[in-house]
Amino acid sequence: MILPSVEDRLEEDVPEAPQGSENADTLSEAIIHSLPETDSHSTTEGFHDVFTNEECRMMLEAAVEEQVLPREEDLESEVVVDLTNIPCEEAEERSPDPPRPQPSIEMPPPRPSGIQTSPDIVFETVDVPHIETPMDEFHLLLAVWLDDARITRQQYASLVQILQTSKMQSIQELPLDINTLKRNLRGQMSQLPVISRKIPVIPSQLPTLSPNQRHLNQQYMKNLYIIDPIPLITRLLHSPMFQSHMYKGLAELVPRAGELWQSLSWASSIRSTSGEFAQYPDHSPIFPSDIVRYRCRSRECCVAGRPPFMPHLGRVRGVYKQENIKVLGTQSIRQPGDLLPPIDSQDPPFESFELILLEDDEVLLTEDEVLGREPDVFHDRQFKIVPGMIVRRPPSSTFTICRVYKKSGNTVRALQQTHAIRGELEIAQYGRQHLVDTLSSQRCVSVPYQTFMDGFGLYRTMYRSIMGVYMIPSCVPVAERAKRSNVLPITLGPHGSNFPEVVGSLTHLRRLEEGVDITWTDGRPIRLVAGCIAYIGDMPQQNDNAGCKRPHANRGCRTCLITEEVRDDFQFDIETFGRYHFQVQDQRRTATSQPPTARAKMFKELGLVKDPSPLLQICPALDVVTHFPSDICHS
Repeated sequence: MILPSVEDRLEEDVPEAPQGSENADTLSEAIIHSLPETDSHSTTEGFHDVFTNEECRMMLEAAVEEQVLPREEDLESEVVVDLTNIPCEEAEERSPDPPRPQPSIEMPPPRPSGIQTSPDIVFETVDVPHIETPMDEFHLLLAVWLDDARITRQQYASLVQILQTSKMQSIQELPLDINTLKRNLRGQMSQLPVISRKIPVIPSQLPTLSPNQRHLNQQYMKNLYIIDPIPLITRLLHSPMFQSHMYKGLAELVPRAGELWQSLSWASSIRSTSGEFAQYPDHSPIFPSDIVRYRCRSRECCVAGRPPFMPHLGRVRGVYKQENIKVLGTQSIRQPGDLLPPIDSQDPPFESFELILLEDDEVLLTEDEVLGREPDVFHDRQFKIVPGMIVRRPPSSTFTICRVYKKSGNTVRALQQTHAIRGELEIAQYGRQHLVDTLSSQRCVSVPYQTFMDGFGLYRTMYRSIMGVYMIPSCVPVAERAKRSNVLPITLGPHGSNFPEVVGSLTHLRRLEEGVDITWTDGRPIRLVAGCIAYIGDMPQQNDNAGCKRPHANRGCRTCLITEEVRDDFQFDIETFGRYHFQVQDQRRTATSQPPTARAKMFKELGLVKDPSPLLQICPALDVVTHFPSDICHS
């Protein structure tokens, strides 16, 4: 107990103790000696100035009952030890132990959910109240102020009584209830469309329920409310403030990337450029992942025995823009026998129709250095470097690429063990002609975005069973993305909902991936393409997103195949034993063809769950590895 100072107490008349009231002095002295040391106001004189004799008696009785002060019979038998004559070592041994800190209570992690998706998706439009009649200007301004000032009902009722003494018509017509005024205010605002869909409740997601309650939950469906993302992004594009911060066009080439439009994720995508492309001599667009013919301008060309400045082949990794000059980041392609120094013999050996991709030999080309597109090259993603493997002859092409060469380490890997270029996945999913017609042949605006997904509880002690999905525009600077107003909620999965079921309901996001027609600010139609550039979240959720097992599994990393025994090995070869999109897809096809027991064993050894990423339902051009980066804030 800490005694308040005399100045902090209200001034009041305190009756003085009668002469000879030794009991009061004894009480006050006992209480003072039982309290911890405080400031100068804790002296005996200050104590009598603050508390009356009756207060002292009540405090003493309470202290005795709470065992703060010893009872009289205990005082008679108490042994007083003089510590002044005890050596320091012995005094330290008799000193009381300091209080031990209490261990913190940690919440258990959420349990993984099974995958139960419904093929038939039926949405219902949620009616949002809207008042067509314009609100009185005075009522509108007053309602905004009341909401901002957090005026209570009683305060508003008193304010109305005061204002109604005036003869102004607007004041006379004020509603008597503040809720009516706020409801009228909300009715004046333009609301975003909200849709709903009934999804089943998964009892395994509710471990706190009794068995009877879990049985009841199996018979119920819950509404999943979704803010329609198409009108949401359309409303953003109609905002002059949002457009003033928005970046549109090709990726920006800078020495060091600081924004998302300066990264390879933007440069390697076809759908992020708002219809702006580098062009071939015939004015057709150059897409990332294209094989191009270009004129080599280096006198120190690595091709042996060939004259300089001759045409070479290269694969476009990304398309950039630097001071209105369009630049192509291109990986060189050579025949194995043309490399210096020569590559060691391989098993299986190189074939005459085989080309090899130089992974770390990237050159920057301008538009005028590109001679044309080379479509007669086949990418063999099924090839594996194992003894006895046969290099397949391309079905309808002259050349094939099935291996990559890294000059820095003089190593050769299968093409399957390289990260996919986003443009390659987009062409495989939507087709080249569809992308040309959608992005190049008409007006187009691209709004790449990030998606944050994570399960959480409304309170600290609540089981984390609500799945939140939020959209963050990637076309604005990092300072704008950090603002709460630019973190746009899409849906909150209800308690007990299944993660794949929630994801399967976000079909409107897939329409944005393909492109939809909207009306621009000038009243003319324009094609809107909004694709997810990355999914972010904490480590367990990101593993669920990627279709991998949780971090506590033996192979719990979603980017490599490291095991639990060597998790502390910083020299682990994450390049040779990494995870790659086409390799993971091939592993899933192989495991699916096995009997159930062998299939489960293979998935366990690879650290994969039995079903692929549920996000492929809404983002079919998804890279199951690079689309799920490590988020520093949630690692």
